[in-house]
Amino acid sequence: MRARRRRFKGCRVAGGFLPIPAVFVGACIRSVDARQSRPVEGVTGLDQGSSNRPDERVVHQLEAIEPWLLRLVWAVVAFTLVPWFSPSLYGLLPATWRVMAPDTAVGLGLAAASLALSAERRTDRQLRASRWFAAAVLVLSIGILVERTAGGALGLEDWLPARLVAGRDLRVPLQTGLALAMTGACLLAIREHKRWRSIMADVCAILLIAMVMIFGASWLYGAAQLGGTDLAVRSSPQALLCLVALALVIAARRARGGSALAALVNVGIGSQIVRKMLPILVLTPFVCFGAVAFFAGLPQASSADAFAIAAALESFLALCLTVWMGQRINRMERELRDLSLTDELTGVNNRRGFFLLAHQVVRDAERSGANLAVYFFDLDGLKRVNDTAGHDAGSVLIRDFAAILKENFRANDVIGRVGGDEFAVISSGAFGRCADVLARLERRVAERNRARPQAVAVEFSAGCAERGPDSTANLEALIARADAMMYRNKQAKRAESPQSTAKAGA
Repeated sequence: MRARRRRFKGCRVAGGFLPIPAVFVGACIRSVDARQSRPVEGVTGLDQGSSNRPDERVVHQLEAIEPWLLRLVWAVVAFTLVPWFSPSLYGLLPATWRVMAPDTAVGLGLAAASLALSAERRTDRQLRASRWFAAAVLVLSIGILVERTAGGALGLEDWLPARLVAGRDLRVPLQTGLALAMTGACLLAIREHKRWRSIMADVCAILLIAMVMIFGASWLYGAAQLGGTDLAVRSSPQALLCLVALALVIAARRARGGSALAALVNVGIGSQIVRKMLPILVLTPFVCFGAVAFFAGLPQASSADAFAIAAALESFLALCLTVWMGQRINRMERELRDLSLTDELTGVNNRRGFFLLAHQVVRDAERSGANLAVYFFDLDGLKRVNDTAGHDAGSVLIRDFAAILKENFRANDVIGRVGGDEFAVISSGAFGRCADVLARLERRVAERNRARPQAVAVEFSAGCAERGPDSTANLEALIARADAMMYRNKQAKRAESPQSTAKAGA
């Protein structure tokens, strides 16, 4: 008895299309985060351990997206290089598609091959080949940068039919060379997890994403110097599309590896919010500046009007985002609170939840002068059931008894599982009803046992302690009295049936 008591102490915008990087980031993040919301019993990751570990569903979805992004790069590369060897096919290409230089196509193809060979579950030979391809991308990009700054050419155009290249400037824009150089650096360090190397890999990945977004903005707003030397010689749209795909794969790989980008894929609440906010945060500036460009082009509108509308639009979007984020955090906080106070097996309050709510019931009763009754229950023979029928049968027994308690007590009574086989209930209201309540509960248990003869029978011992409005007994004293009464009843059962008691060992 002393040992028992000790337990209680312890889209399109105006002025142009949204930039390709923003569209791809939004689409992929939304697809990765699809079906993330679940009911209270499974706030993502809370039942999976630390919030710093990757969410397995997000990881699997990213792994499913990666091959399609790499196939997209290879398709663009093939569609660009093959027509260079066929004048008839080359003449059919759109003018914008002819802008992409062979050097760029080769570099992008090598980068995609490096990523394909550095995926998970690759052999050592494949990983070595991946590093060689990454080094080739870096060397090619350095050659492109030297070519643009010091003059000369790499000579790749010598592989092509002269009639196709005559009079054409096949040198790669400086900005594309920088993006390829950053891609090569990312590929060489993509599997690095040592601290300083991992930081450098993350920095390269973030810079690559920034470059891609700048190139997208240059196409949207016609910023020639950001995409090339002028509007005629700048990074091609298909090169931008490939860089977007490569940047997404690189960022996903680094995020899954537990790097600084891991907040995009982890199971924690912060990561969930980041995944939902990221598309909005990326797209909002482009939407607002697109609105500025559109209204500034209207003959009846001044530039001041355009900026005023854009400022109001951005403020409104920020307000909507803030309200949504507050609602999301409040809902997750509520789910966390419910999870921390609820017993997972039975659905009633756990020990912490019971005592938290029971103290509130006691305070309310003291203010209103109401009577209190505390019931304490212990399932008989649970150890025997676990040993003979298995722990699953014991779990069913516990769930059934918890369901009976919820059926026989009022909705405002507090029910809790305070131990492995122990339950407590606190009720306010009429005085002197303990015997009637326990008798009704005995009848309900007997009905359950008769209705389910094949199931393990529910048997329990119970105790009750009451407090009138003039009593000063606190919650712990009431529980101790109910526990003592329950223990006496259990001992009386053992004395009446010593043979079954010896088997129970409860």
